[in-house]
Amino acid sequence: TDIVPLWTSGFYCCKDTSDFGWTENKLVVAKVILAGIVVEHERVYRAQYARVVGIDREHTPPKLADLAAEYFQCPII
Repeated sequence: TDIVPLWTSGFYCCKDTSDFGWTENKLVVAKVILAGIVVEHERVYRAQYARVVGIDREHTPPKLADLAAEYFQCPII
Protein backbone atom coordinates (compact mmCIF):
# COMPACT_ATOMS: atom_id res chain seq x y z
CA THR A 1 0.00 0.00 0.00
CA ASP A 2 1.31 3.44 -0.86
CA ILE A 3 1.81 6.11 1.75
CA VAL A 4 -1.05 8.57 1.31
CA PRO A 5 -1.18 12.30 2.15
CA LEU A 6 -3.30 12.87 5.25
CA TRP A 7 -5.02 15.92 3.81
CA THR A 8 -6.71 13.80 1.14
CA SER A 9 -7.56 10.74 3.21
CA GLY A 10 -9.09 12.11 6.40
CA PHE A 11 -6.83 10.40 8.95
CA TYR A 12 -6.94 11.52 12.56
CA CYS A 13 -4.09 10.02 14.61
CA CYS A 14 -4.79 9.71 18.33
CA LYS A 15 -2.25 8.39 20.79
CA ASP A 16 -4.88 6.35 22.65
CA THR A 17 -8.29 4.99 21.63
CA SER A 18 -9.82 6.70 24.68
CA ASP A 19 -9.15 10.02 22.90
CA PHE A 20 -11.92 9.39 20.36
CA GLY A 21 -14.54 12.11 20.61
CA TRP A 22 -17.10 10.60 18.23
CA THR A 23 -19.20 7.46 17.94
CA GLU A 24 -17.24 4.33 17.11
CA ASN A 25 -20.01 2.67 15.06
CA LYS A 26 -18.92 4.68 11.99
CA LEU A 27 -15.22 4.73 12.79
CA VAL A 28 -12.36 2.68 11.40
CA VAL A 29 -9.57 2.43 13.95
CA ALA A 30 -6.22 1.50 12.44
CA LYS A 31 -2.57 1.14 13.29
CA VAL A 32 -0.61 3.52 11.06
CA ILE A 33 2.94 4.49 10.26
CA LEU A 34 3.37 8.25 10.03
CA ALA A 35 5.92 9.83 7.69
CA GLY A 36 7.06 13.13 6.27
CA ILE A 37 6.58 16.07 8.60
CA VAL A 38 5.18 14.67 11.86
CA VAL A 39 4.09 16.99 14.68
CA GLU A 40 3.37 15.56 18.13
CA HIS A 41 0.69 17.33 20.16
CA GLU A 42 -0.54 16.55 23.67
CA ARG A 43 -3.08 13.89 22.63
CA VAL A 44 -2.72 13.52 18.86
CA TYR A 45 -0.22 13.40 16.02
CA ARG A 46 -0.43 15.38 12.82
CA ALA A 47 1.56 14.06 9.87
CA GLN A 48 2.12 14.73 6.23
CA TYR A 49 1.68 11.06 5.25
CA ALA A 50 0.33 7.84 6.76
CA ARG A 51 0.43 4.15 5.87
CA VAL A 52 -2.27 1.89 7.30
CA VAL A 53 -0.65 -1.33 8.55
CA GLY A 54 -3.57 -2.93 10.43
CA ILE A 55 -7.25 -2.48 11.26
CA ASP A 56 -8.20 -2.64 14.95
CA ARG A 57 -10.71 -5.49 15.42
CA GLU A 58 -11.80 -4.31 18.89
CA HIS A 59 -12.80 -0.75 17.92
CA THR A 60 -14.01 -1.16 14.31
CA PRO A 61 -17.40 -2.60 13.29
CA PRO A 62 -16.88 -5.95 11.46
CA LYS A 63 -18.19 -4.86 8.04
CA LEU A 64 -16.13 -1.66 8.11
CA ALA A 65 -13.06 -3.62 9.24
CA ASP A 66 -13.41 -6.00 6.30
CA LEU A 67 -13.81 -3.14 3.80
CA ALA A 68 -10.91 -1.15 5.24
CA ALA A 69 -8.60 -4.17 5.35
CA GLU A 70 -9.36 -4.92 1.72
CA TYR A 71 -8.96 -1.28 0.64
CA PHE A 72 -5.65 -0.74 2.47
CA GLN A 73 -4.45 -4.32 1.82
CA CYS A 74 -3.61 -4.90 5.47
CA PRO A 75 -4.61 -7.39 8.20
CA ILE A 76 -7.30 -7.02 10.82
CA ILE A 77 -5.42 -7.08 14.12
